[in-house]
Amino acid sequence: MKNNEKNWRNKRTKTPQQDLEKFINIHTEKQILPYTKIVKEYPSLRIYGFRRAIKNLFESGVCEGIGHFDLYDNCDPKEEDFKNEDDMYDYMDKMRYNFKDCPNKHTFLRSLWCPPFLPDLYFVSKELILCIEVEDTNKVSKAKQSAIDWWILDLDAIDGFVPNIYVLGYTRFGNFDWVVSSYTEVPPRKTHDEWLDILRNDNKEAKVEQN
Repeated sequence: MKNNEKNWRNKRTKTPQQDLEKFINIHTEKQILPYTKIVKEYPSLRIYGFRRAIKNLFESGVCEGIGHFDLYDNCDPKEEDFKNEDDMYDYMDKMRYNFKDCPNKHTFLRSLWCPPFLPDLYFVSKELILCIEVEDTNKVSKAKQSAIDWWILDLDAIDGFVPNIYVLGYTRFGNFDWVVSSYTEVPPRKTHDEWLDILRNDNKEAKVEQN
């Protein structure tokens, strides 16, 4: 066990650089190799906090078809809590994209829109959700492939869903291998190569604000 490995495992990271430092301190050299190579080429990629990034993306209001009551069904207003129907609908309009003032606890893990998988590396912005799977000796398992595909199908059903989605497979040597899954129904429709070129070495053109 490496020095302070337990402390590193419990450490909350906030930047790509902190992610990589944590990863290096709790994994083997074989596991570290592809990650360091990929992150060197795409410095904006994160390792930890994927579900939190997706939660923040939805709560930013980027998808008009998903609001407060769609994400968290425990927040649905009850008619008996209001004097009349008009008051209830006024409250719903006011709170549709207002998460901050809600008195209820928001548990994103219970939401239909919470990703049922964790990628090895990712980038999340209002324009792009990029996930990278680092494959060791086998490609993505059938179970994980199914989880990814169903999640993307669920997102496809959202009115006004904006970001392009790419899930890419990389080899254990840190080289691109194949497109695991994708969604590019809404402009800007960019290929995975175009997005990677934007993110490569922090290309200034892609300062797509990461969540």
